[in-house]
Amino acid sequence: MAQANVLDRERVTYVGIEESAVGTRSAAMKRIHLVQGQGDIGAALSSEMIAVEDDRVIRFDNPQRAQGLKLPAWGALTAHLKGVKSADRLISGATPAVLSQHLLLQHGLGRLSTGVGCTVGTGSTATELVVDDNSGLEVGQVVFVELDDGSYEAATITALTSTTGITLREGLSSAPGDTNVVRGAYNFVPAESRTATLSVEQKLTGTSGLEYRVLGAFGSLAFAFPDAFGKPITFTLTGVGCSTHRGPETLSGPSFGTSTPADDDMGTLVLHLPKLYLDTAITRASDSPYRIEKIALEMMSAPDPLPDPTQETAQNGFVDTAGRDNGVFAQLTLTVRMDTAEEAIFEAGTLRAGLITWDCNDGSIVALSFARAELVAKPQKVTLGAGRTGMTMVLNLLRDTMTAGGSSAEQLDLARAPLRLAVG
Repeated sequence: MAQANVLDRERVTYVGIEESAVGTRSAAMKRIHLVQGQGDIGAALSSEMIAVEDDRVIRFDNPQRAQGLKLPAWGALTAHLKGVKSADRLISGATPAVLSQHLLLQHGLGRLSTGVGCTVGTGSTATELVVDDNSGLEVGQVVFVELDDGSYEAATITALTSTTGITLREGLSSAPGDTNVVRGAYNFVPAESRTATLSVEQKLTGTSGLEYRVLGAFGSLAFAFPDAFGKPITFTLTGVGCSTHRGPETLSGPSFGTSTPADDDMGTLVLHLPKLYLDTAITRASDSPYRIEKIALEMMSAPDPLPDPTQETAQNGFVDTAGRDNGVFAQLTLTVRMDTAEEAIFEAGTLRAGLITWDCNDGSIVALSFARAELVAKPQKVTLGAGRTGMTMVLNLLRDTMTAGGSSAEQLDLARAPLRLAVG
């Protein structure tokens, strides 16, 4: 026996870029900092034990079970949503970085599109920007535009005109001045084809031989927005299947990554202080933001495993078939203060665009953009706090109808996205 007292908080986790082939360990692994105690991939790893139902003379003479397939489930990875460090922000001339959290967000939604920014020239308006060079951007991406007071506002690109024009869906509070910055963002959108798999590794560093590896991993993404303002936002990638797994053991060929202390490659925490605009046409120069009391986002996921008897779990990849489950891919539930106008909007079936932003203390920004949202339930009266009256609104997020910037899979996914998550 070699029992040891091992602390779960002494742990290191790595996640890989998309595997080149299902079950092939990623060529590049990135260390990710998870929420302490909420990211144990080894907890769900198991093998099937098959009962041997042979007849016996004695009724309680049960034969030893046979070990069958490795079971495909693996534990969930939960992280605090974080912004981007200043060195990794996508200003003009920047090179997009491969960041640990972005590997999970890209896998969970399906598509990462990085837009490199530019500089504003003269003659810009709140919706039409004149810039020096828009070649680093794509239609459908969210960007962050610097205003004259030094603050930034998020907006979605609906068109690129020539090489020096950008059309924005959401109007800025004011027209940006000459030499102001247009900052690109790491944009995450649903992909029409979500089939890529991940490599995930984890080690408990308190003793040797406690390393775990999951290959051909596939997961479902969910966000958790706290009820209290000013608290961290978390997201979870729940493992639904894999092609193989190993551990606990000392992994070799290739060996596990380093377990020495290391700083996070992500920026500061995103605290839940949301600003929401919701209108048929968002015009921040005149619109007032909604006062959100609570928010919940649900995205549908239906991973269909591809059978393969040559794999240890009898699975060799996945196809996400979700999209029209219960008539919706993504649904947003908002609890707001009482507003009688919402009843008329529901009765009329009016579609609205929305933009939610969170500003980080280090200057990074997170934005959630959607172009067409419909109220799918009559707004319900609820009690807020100690007795205030508010209402709950349930919004289905419909696919965007903007004209794509081209015919590539990335350009089509960006143009059709029912929601866009941008970090920058």
